[in-house]
Amino acid sequence: MISGLRVAQIKRHQTTNLLSLHYLKKPGNWGASFGLMRDEVMIGVCTFGQASRALQLHAFTEPVAVLELNRFYLKPEYNHANVGSWFIARVLRLLPRPVAIVSFADTGQGHNGGLYRAANFLYTGLTVSRSRMYLIGTELVHERALYNNGITNPSKWAKDNGVHMTTGPVKHRYYYFLGSHKERRWFRDNLKTAIIDFPKETENAKESTDCTARKASEA
Repeated sequence: MISGLRVAQIKRHQTTNLLSLHYLKKPGNWGASFGLMRDEVMIGVCTFGQASRALQLHAFTEPVAVLELNRFYLKPEYNHANVGSWFIARVLRLLPRPVAIVSFADTGQGHNGGLYRAANFLYTGLTVSRSRMYLIGTELVHERALYNNGITNPSKWAKDNGVHMTTGPVKHRYYYFLGSHKERRWFRDNLKTAIIDFPKETENAKESTDCTARKASEA
């Protein structure tokens, strides 16, 4: 154990303060939450939720349970690779199995998933972005935020108001499989997306430490 640190399962409301510092500003689809504690003070958060229905049904040759590691945050003063990977490794021990874990590193935030590679996640390449983003002033806003603010037709709204629309950034996609040796082998053999090496040119690039995840390790 890294001196003075422990992992505890926590309630959703206990994640709020730290996740307000995450670039997405709020918890994700909730399933299970874990806190990294030091002397009873929470210094990190890791949360999971059900992955998208598309992944549940189509990521493998038959429908399986897939959890998404959808938020990860460490306070900046604890942003060391061994702390982040140690935290994730302990959390994975507490999850039900067999289960496939998926997580994404947002290239739009300068993230490439170094934390996941340090924790032995499997890399499966970049996603294809289908989301739409809108440039409002100097800020890129996801179309979901517009829907949440009562704009029922973001494309028309953008055209009427001279707002530039673009596709969202692609993301690096990672998997981790929990279960017996036989169950983990099944996941690998039946995953429809190829497991590949992370591109060397990307690996050698400095990962952004801006805001959310990696200035305080986050995802």
